[in-house]
Amino acid sequence: MTHKKIPVSMDEIISACADNDRYAQEQLYRHFFGTMVGMCRKYMHNDEDIQSVVNDGFLKVFINLTKTPVLTNIEGWIRRIVYNTMIDFHRSVKTYKGKISLVETIYEGIQSTEPEENVDYIFRLIDKLPEVTKSVFTKYAIEGYSHREISEQLDIKENTSKWHLFEARKKLKNWLSINNLNKSIG
Repeated sequence: MTHKKIPVSMDEIISACADNDRYAQEQLYRHFFGTMVGMCRKYMHNDEDIQSVVNDGFLKVFINLTKTPVLTNIEGWIRRIVYNTMIDFHRSVKTYKGKISLVETIYEGIQSTEPEENVDYIFRLIDKLPEVTKSVFTKYAIEGYSHREISEQLDIKENTSKWHLFEARKKLKNWLSINNLNKSIG
């Protein structure tokens, strides 16, 4: 009876994953799971959706490990795949509880020149918002919570929630306008 060598180093784990070794895949998954959940938690607050995105992302990782040349930064590569999976998740459910798209939410009915394909860029801008403002915006615009629900969750007043949403939209519109101006100049 031959025993497989149990992968110990990250290079061995990656190599075994590329050979479809389930034990190595579990090791890789466990090693990076917390980091990927933490990244998704910045943009998502529903644990079930986060789990789904991370699991889908790792499935893509395992499928693509066999097709990918030698990786120098496995964590960065996994992070990118999981992040893109999260973006795909948001695109696939463009509306949450009847909410309109991210761009329309930012522009609140104003016609935007920012194409829907730039959701990745918009998420990077959202990440730059102050913490409470970002939390209110993502809960309202992405997760579909009402201001009353947000005020209860964050222990703030409803009007404070509305103010944070207003501030988020104002900052995001400004950043998107600057980006559009730079694109037209450059």
